Amino acid sequence: MQRFTLQTAESAPEKSRPALKALEEKFGFLPNVMATMANNPVLLNGFVSSFGSFHGGSFDEIEKQVLLLTNAVTIKCPWTVAAHSTFAIEDGIAESEVKAIRDGRLPTDPKYAALSALTRALIENKGNVSDADIDAFTSAGYSEAQILEVVTGVGVSTMAATTTNMAGTRSKSASSRRHGLPPPRLPPDPIDGAWIFWCMRRQAMRYRMACIVRGTARTAGYEDQFQNGHDTRPGHALALLARCAWQKSA
Repeated sequence: MQRFTLQTAESAPEKSRPALKALEEKFGFLPNVMATMANNPVLLNGFVSSFGSFHGGSFDEIEKQVLLLTNAVTIKCPWTVAAHSTFAIEDGIAESEVKAIRDGRLPTDPKYAALSALTRALIENKGNVSDADIDAFTSAGYSEAQILEVVTGVGVSTMAATTTNMAGTRSKSASSRRHGLPPPRLPPDPIDGAWIFWCMRRQAMRYRMACIVRGTARTAGYEDQFQNGHDTRPGHALALLARCAWQKSA
C-alpha cells in the first residue's frame, strides 16, 4: 500500500516543484520514487543534490554501479536492485559479476571486490568498520579520502531504497514497460530483450537530459558549468538541476 501521495509538479509543495519539473522534462515522466520524495522538499532536493555530487566524483561508471548495486542488495530494496543490475550491465559489468553481487558474493575483480566489501561493511556495521576493512580498500588502489565518497554513495542509496521500502512505493509495472523502466524484480539471466531496450533507452535519455539541462543552465545563468556546451554525465546534470532548483525555491 502506497503510504504517501505520488506528487506531480502541480500538486507538490512549492519548494519541490522546480526539481520535479526539471526531472519530468528530463525523463518525460516522473519515477514513483521521486514523486514520493516530493512530499518533502528537504528529501527530494537533498537526494537530487547528493546524487549529482556522487555521480560527479572520482569513481568511474562501473565502480559507481558496483557500489550502488551492493548497497541496494544490502539494504534489501527490490526496485533499486533491479535498476542497478541493469545499469551495471549497461556500463560494462559482466552478468556473472552482477549475479555475484546480487547473491551476496564479491566480484572477482580485486578492486571492485574491495569497493563492494567496504560499502557492504559500512551498511551492515552502521559505519563501524575495522582497520582491516580500511586496509583492504586502500590496498586495492583507493585513497583514504575515497572512503568518504563511498559514504556519500551509501547516503544516496539509503535515501532511495528506504523511501521506496518504507512508503510502499508502487512499481508502475505497466508504466515501466511503456517508459522503459525496469520492473521491481531481478532481471532474468541472461538479460532479455526488454532489459536490452531499457539500456538503449537510458543512453538516449542521457543525451536528451544533456540538451534539456543546458537550456535550464542558460535560463538560470549557469551555462558556464558546461564545457563545450555538453555534459552527458547524469550526475553532473542532476547536480546542476538541483542547484537551479534551490535558487528558484530560495
